[in-house]
Amino acid sequence: PDCSMSSGIATQLFQHSPVWLQNQAISAYGLLLRRRRYGGEFRHIHAELQASDRYSKAALLELQTRLLRTTVKHALARVPYYRQFNGPGSNNLASMSQQDILAMFPVLTKAALKAAPEQFLAQDSGPTVAIQTSGSTGSPLRVTTTASAVRRNYAFFARFLGWHGVTPFDESATFAGRLFVGPGATSTVQWRRNAAMNDTLFSSYHLTEESIPFYVRELEKRQPAFIDSYPSSIYRIASFLESHGQQHRIRPKVIVTSSETLLDYQRKTIMRVFGCPVRDQYGSAEMAGFFAECEQGRYHVAAEYGSVQVVDSSGTPLPVGEP
Repeated sequence: PDCSMSSGIATQLFQHSPVWLQNQAISAYGLLLRRRRYGGEFRHIHAELQASDRYSKAALLELQTRLLRTTVKHALARVPYYRQFNGPGSNNLASMSQQDILAMFPVLTKAALKAAPEQFLAQDSGPTVAIQTSGSTGSPLRVTTTASAVRRNYAFFARFLGWHGVTPFDESATFAGRLFVGPGATSTVQWRRNAAMNDTLFSSYHLTEESIPFYVRELEKRQPAFIDSYPSSIYRIASFLESHGQQHRIRPKVIVTSSETLLDYQRKTIMRVFGCPVRDQYGSAEMAGFFAECEQGRYHVAAEYGSVQVVDSSGTPLPVGEP
């Protein structure tokens, strides 16, 4: 069947279902995602990350280099696209630095991946998981990965939350681009419940002067330990509360932002209104790098996640301090 048509029909059915049924459907899907993201080897991966979080800079570099060598060795041997780079020089991986290893490969473009996605699947990779990127750069991408990689990705997010005294399973509120009702429908209940993750999902599309008081009332009812939001969404609520001089009882331990650039004036307003730190994090569906703010508000590159380089327009790595 036509997948886009099937998806469209499913969306219409969902949007025209009663709220209680939507909550059940979202919670059932939330349980599936919870098992996919936090089941299996998640606890073991998270425990390893908790340990390496306290490594010295030298120990982290050694671990990162070892992980990179393992990844590259796997790619050269089992991934069709990378076999072309498996020459005499690749036999010296054990003695090569990170910079030398990375210099073996050109920057991989989205166009190359889209043109021949099968070339990037490892032989005998087993069951795979397909992920669609958001297309924030103007070019959406379908990424194929494994369940283990997905769990590893969420272990990094869990470690980040732990820095700020919360876990992925605490009571939470999430603001994102979701539509729970069809076009033209009116409702003051622009949120749904994912009971499997103790999470209330709020639509960012309906944040208006008229609707925000209803959002605030629901947030006060749920008392989330943390709020996960686009900066613009939670800023809109904060600025509404401040401009109206409205008292509230929303007191999360931390507000987590992602998906957009967190601007300084937004951060200050959100912190002032909600009385808690705002901590930003950046990841991607491609799972190449993970960046997050620590308790002191400084950004860190997760060394165990990937080896990150800043390059110029031609793909040439730049020295430290160069934009």
